[in-house]
Amino acid sequence: MVKSVLGKAKLGYHGTFDVDPQSAELLQMTVTPTELSAVLPQVCDIRTRMTYTRTTMQAGEFVIPESTEMEYLDKNGSYSSNRVTYEGCRQYTSESVLTFGDDPPKMLTDDKAKASLALPAAGSQLTLRLASKIDSERGSAGDSLEATLVRAVQDTEGGSIPAATTIRGHLAELQRVYFPRRQVVIAIRFDTIVLNGSPMRLEIEPIGKTDQHGRGVFSFPGRRVVVDRHFVSQWRVGTPAP
Repeated sequence: MVKSVLGKAKLGYHGTFDVDPQSAELLQMTVTPTELSAVLPQVCDIRTRMTYTRTTMQAGEFVIPESTEMEYLDKNGSYSSNRVTYEGCRQYTSESVLTFGDDPPKMLTDDKAKASLALPAAGSQLTLRLASKIDSERGSAGDSLEATLVRAVQDTEGGSIPAATTIRGHLAELQRVYFPRRQVVIAIRFDTIVLNGSPMRLEIEPIGKTDQHGRGVFSFPGRRVVVDRHFVSQWRVGTPAP
């Protein structure tokens, strides 16, 4: 999919790639849309160049993207270049435990069982204050986020969940936009609430702008943006899936 301020179109691609003659590792790849003028006649050329580097992580050595540069040439003579560099790469791991039902399930007391079910009632509106900090120069998609309830909300047992309760999620996307004006666009997903010290799955949706994945999308003007506890957003509790 090729997108510009004047339109978008689905096209094929062609290009070139460079490899290290000794290790055969990928060094650079250049991608160019095919028959671009047929669907976007006002555009002369769009070219994306990606460079790669080798990095060492806990699990070994890997070749990963180092930077991406997109060049845009219009028929009116305008030219723009957008360069993104990738720094501070993170390695994410997980652990799994396989059991075969030999261990008897642990029984909760009535109070704990009731507390474990006391999620926010469906349709409740949550006002969340960001407890983490998002720095557009240092953050990246996948970073863990925490927020807190600004005010108490009703739970499914007729009680209430107090203010300052922790809600967890992650930064789903961080994008720097240069045209038509400089801004930073972030996408956030919250999916966990901490009740009585235990994290529980929570289905909430943003009240406001969303992307195609249902994540909250927020835009901030400027070249560099730091989002902290002053940022407050509105969310609504969905109906649990059967």
